[in-house]
Amino acid sequence: MDLYSKVCLRLRNWEFPDRWPTKPIELLTFAHQEMSKLLPYVTAFTNLYRMRPDLGDSRFDYRGDLNFVWLANPPNQTQLVKRLREWIYKMPKADSVYFATCNSKSHKLETVLGFNVPTLIGQFSINSAKDEYQLNILRSVVYWLGNPLATVEFREFKSKAANVLCIPKEVISYGI
Repeated sequence: MDLYSKVCLRLRNWEFPDRWPTKPIELLTFAHQEMSKLLPYVTAFTNLYRMRPDLGDSRFDYRGDLNFVWLANPPNQTQLVKRLREWIYKMPKADSVYFATCNSKSHKLETVLGFNVPTLIGQFSINSAKDEYQLNILRSVVYWLGNPLATVEFREFKSKAANVLCIPKEVISYGI
């Protein structure tokens, strides 16, 4: 089994943890760590799937790898996003928890969004029913929340203390 086969098998069988922490800072750290674990697999699969036009001509038969063929099938990508959605729906409510883009030079928060179920579902269109968007949805969520340059910080926002997952705006489009 080659490296891509292992990546595809791991992604195909990906399971999200059942429990979320309840403290705000732990909630953000947990989400960031879980998405960071998933990031290399989603990136490797996406790079192979999107960057090799010859695979589309062969009906995505990558060396006869059944795991890759399974992942290349849009309804199965929908299953992966469904697992992600179900995991997000289990997230507990927490006050003063956000994710935001920040300017890496001035370190100011720019686009600030609540880190809660409705915002995550809406921001990333996780409830989209169209099969052709599923890989983009998965990739966006994983890259935003699992971004290797993101940090969980205790910041002031709207004149009160808040926990914020800060993602440098200069790198947010990288990989998406």
